Amino acid sequence: MIEISELRKLIRQVAEDLRWLEDHLKQNGTEAIPLFRLRLAGVVVRNVIAPYLENQNAIPLHLAVLGGAGTGKSTIVNAIVGQVVAEANPQAGYTRHPTAYLTHPEADFKIHPFGFLGSLERSEKQVPANTDQDIYQMRLVSRSGTEPGGEANSPGALEEAVKGALEGSTQNPIPVPWVVWDCPDMTTWAATGYVSRLLEIIGLADVIIYVASDERYNDMVPTEFLQLAVRAGKSVVICLTKMNEKDTSSFIQHFKKEIFPKLQESKNNPLQIPVLCMPFRKPEQMVGDELRKDRYRIALFNQILVITEKPEEARRATVNAGMHFLHQEVQELLAPAQKDLEVLQNWREQVLTGQLEFDQRYRREFLNTEPLPRFDEAREQLAEMFELPGAARVASVFFRILRMPYRFVQTTLKQTLARPLAFQQGEYDVLQSALRAWLDALHAEAIRASQRHPLWKQIADGFQSGLVALIKEQFENNFRRFQLSASNEMEANSSAIAARLLSNQSVLAGLRILKLVFDLLAVLAGIWVGGLNWLTIIWVVVFVSLVQIGVDLLLRFYIDQKREQTRSRKIGLIQQFISAPLAEWMVQWPSSGGSAYEKLLLVVKRIPEGIRQLSGVIASHHAHKGDLSEKKSQKETGS
Repeated sequence: MIEISELRKLIRQVAEDLRWLEDHLKQNGTEAIPLFRLRLAGVVVRNVIAPYLENQNAIPLHLAVLGGAGTGKSTIVNAIVGQVVAEANPQAGYTRHPTAYLTHPEADFKIHPFGFLGSLERSEKQVPANTDQDIYQMRLVSRSGTEPGGEANSPGALEEAVKGALEGSTQNPIPVPWVVWDCPDMTTWAATGYVSRLLEIIGLADVIIYVASDERYNDMVPTEFLQLAVRAGKSVVICLTKMNEKDTSSFIQHFKKEIFPKLQESKNNPLQIPVLCMPFRKPEQMVGDELRKDRYRIALFNQILVITEKPEEARRATVNAGMHFLHQEVQELLAPAQKDLEVLQNWREQVLTGQLEFDQRYRREFLNTEPLPRFDEAREQLAEMFELPGAARVASVFFRILRMPYRFVQTTLKQTLARPLAFQQGEYDVLQSALRAWLDALHAEAIRASQRHPLWKQIADGFQSGLVALIKEQFENNFRRFQLSASNEMEANSSAIAARLLSNQSVLAGLRILKLVFDLLAVLAGIWVGGLNWLTIIWVVVFVSLVQIGVDLLLRFYIDQKREQTRSRKIGLIQQFISAPLAEWMVQWPSSGGSAYEKLLLVVKRIPEGIRQLSGVIASHHAHKGDLSEKKSQKETGS
């Protein structure tokens, strides 16, 4: 079993993440229904799952009476309780905060460590139902059957009421402890004050009694609340009101035809929601024994009793439904945040596209034309190493004299055909120009998209208020590290060409002998072609020069390969020290430094994991309770 401190930390984290995500999406203009799903999910965590895992008693069960304005909710509350306790008022939108009616001496409940009903505070005095504040009231129902209940505003008041009920002779007509909540009217989604109060009660409820009148049964907003309750897996009883008694059957059928298709997600699984009626009654018929004996009231009462007669099972069903809602709906709960995440991804793609162009521009405008003269020096050094050492040096001098005409022609052609060096920007200047182009492209895109999403507006504002300076500061720091690393690496690579050959003397000796053999063969070829006359020397010079041309070409090819490898490595160093760190910094900038988008990435990752952990904890808790129940049953059987 999870430690209680860890459990509370987990529950608090999930509830706070859901609430933060709701507030964040609300600021970004997300439509209402996804926001209220998030609110409902948080309420389920706080007011259903948390108390259950804290081993709170299943008693009392919570009944929420909800419906559109003027549908007769207060009348249904009175019908359930069996006496007039709630204020019935024909004015639409009259009920503006929830009021709880405790129907049984045991219908009290502890306030768990996570608070109760979110931001709603308990009113310490009785106030009218139309008081528009974030409050809730609790009132004890009198058992005399004639007087409205008093308030349950303190432990002392509750103890006195319980004592009076236990000592009195009146039998309690409600065998299961209930808390019956008279909910605020459903007006419009824009009535955020009403809605937040209403969602707190919907999330808390074990049973929802949905009230619809013959005039207001198909209103859009109440129907959407009903959809939300059904989607959350709540036990729902529908009560239709105000029709003529002779029309009850046809009204039920019409309601099912019009509303049920909007509630069920699959036509293959028809809804099993009971639909009852409370026809129009005169005021004198809704008091005292007339009310308690009304057959429609009895039918409604018994339907609720069927659901709640075993409180432990009813509460477990509420918990399982809440967990199912969280577990199955997690992706849809997070779906409204995907737009923000898509914008972050789009920003990332724009930054990485700019990084690619930055790298290509560096290669195109600087690296491809950079001669890297250290490699020319390395080639000359390799050519010198092929000369014979020691006493054999005489042979090398001889062949060098034979190659002098070739060297003269080579030098003359190089000077004649050489083009004037084109102006080349320095490495730092090229990188600065590439960075400016990169930032200009990002700034232009941010300005174009700033009207589409707040994140782009934040980025566009950043370019106007210091973002460019921060990026350039990063660039300067990174460029210094790049310079040091590139200089060291190029020196090491060019020096390693000769050092590698010097370290393997056997290979070097083999190459020298091979070159000497080719030079000797060139002399013999010249003598064979020229014969024994003065033309022989010309042919010898030609063939020896051809051998040297071949050696020069091989050395050039080898050194050019090494030069290109170094260029590629410099591109790698540019990416390692400059472009990649800059790109990563820019990608992270909108979601760093305590910004909302930094929290968004964390919350979107944390919510599914938290729900998964809660699901595992509840499964373990169910199993533990099952074991305790079985041991208790075995003990009672044995005794």
